[in-house]
Amino acid sequence: MNTKIGFIGAGLMGEGMAGHLLRAGNAVSVLAHRNREPIERLRSRGAHEAADLEGLGGTSKVIFLCLPDSDSVIDVMQRLSTSLKEGAKVIDTTTSLPDTSTRISARLVERGVDFVDAPITGGPPGAESGTLTSMLGGT
Repeated sequence: MNTKIGFIGAGLMGEGMAGHLLRAGNAVSVLAHRNREPIERLRSRGAHEAADLEGLGGTSKVIFLCLPDSDSVIDVMQRLSTSLKEGAKVIDTTTSLPDTSTRISARLVERGVDFVDAPITGGPPGAESGTLTSMLGGT
C-alpha cells in the first residue's frame, strides 16, 4: 500500500490509529501536538516526525486530524491548508462542530482537496485494538 500519510494529533486516540496505519505498510509522518511520548513510540515503530505543518502538508497524500476540539481543528487547518496539494485528502476524526467541518470543506474543495468529517467512537482501547467506529461525511 505505502500511502504517504500525515497524522496530526497522535495522543490518546491518535497514537493507536497511527500505529495501525504503520502496521498496514503506510509511510506515516507524525507531528507532535501536546505530548512527545506517543511521538517517540511511533518513531520507534517506523514513523517519521515532521518538522512543521507545512512540511507535513506538502508531502502527504492523506492527512488525518485527531485533535481535542473544533478550535484546534480551525487553528491547524488555517496553517496547514496552504501547503496541501491538489488531490490531497484531509480526514478529520475530531469530534467537531458541524459548521466547522462545513466551512473547512468548502475552502478546501476550491483548491482541489477533499475533506472528510469522520468523528470516531471507541476511546483509546478501540484505537489500540483497531475497533473504532467512524461516522463519515464528505463528497
